Amino acid sequence: MNSENSAALGAAILAMTAAGEYPDVPAACEKIIRMSETVYTPDPENAAAYDRVYCVFDSLYPKLKDSFREILSL
Repeated sequence: MNSENSAALGAAILAMTAAGEYPDVPAACEKIIRMSETVYTPDPENAAAYDRVYCVFDSLYPKLKDSFREILSL
């Protein structure tokens, strides 16, 4: 997909569908999304580093979820 921010694009597609600009999500995607010809190949060295960081990141949520809840109640 040719987008720097696919999450925002997905939110925009959902919003435009909800607003009635498109009859459904597949129709919106058909008109909006353009695929890129670029193929990205992961660097194995970088992938290993990201895997190590993700393990730490993944362990944070259970430890912090009560703090997140407290922040929301402020």
